[in-house]
Order: sequence, then C-alpha cells, then structure tokens
Amino acid sequence: MEMKYIRHEEQGFILWPVVDGDPLWHKHMGHLVTEKCHGGRILSAGFVRFINGKPVCYGESISLELTKHPDDNVALAQQLGI
Repeated sequence: MEMKYIRHEEQGFILWPVVDGDPLWHKHMGHLVTEKCHGGRILSAGFVRFINGKPVCYGESISLELTKHPDDNVALAQQLGI
C-alpha cells in the first residue's frame, strides 16, 4: 500500500494512506501538525511503500515544495522500531 508522509522536526513521521480522489494533501497535514505543535518545521515529505517490511521513501510534495531527505528510510524505520 502506498502512503503519504511528512516528517516534522519534533513529532517525527506522520503517515496516511493514499486513496483515489482523496483531497488530503501534504500541505493540509503539514498545517495541522505545525498548528498543533505551535510551530516547528516540516523537514521532508513524499510517499512511502513498505518492501520486505522496510520503508522506502520516495518522491516529493508539490504542495509543500519538499522532497524526501536522504536519511528518511533509516529514520522512519527507527521510529517504527523495525
């Protein structure tokens, strides 16, 4: 299953499923997270798939004008404890 993600500097990774016709953009989620956290930065954003149980981050967020960070795969795996 393909998922979208953002990586917040304090909250870590937030993942949600990609659904056809889903209007929830990276920008929307980024705004919700930064508002709830009273700030903080979104460090990276894109898409993720799990291959053989490991996260593989790829792509970009056009709405946030951010791409994946080189260490997103490792950092997400650590956050998930895998």
